[in-house]
Amino acid sequence: MAITTYKAMDKNNDRPVMITELQKNQRSAAFLKEMEWRKDYNSNCILQYYGYCEHNDNYWVVNRVVIKTVVYYGRL
Repeated sequence: MAITTYKAMDKNNDRPVMITELQKNQRSAAFLKEMEWRKDYNSNCILQYYGYCEHNDNYWVVNRVVIKTVVYYGRL
């Protein structure tokens, strides 16, 4: 599955988003169906699923970039 990723800004709230371009096929369609139920899931992950749209022969999956919790143990 070919994947291309872009960084963009959501103009509605001036927050960064990540757009992933996936080729339309059965595997990516199944992935999007699985992700739809997570749309309203609130987590402390770095990326949160926002939605998707179809463009030509591709799906464009949009994730919000969110960091709600950072745990620092004194070392990197």
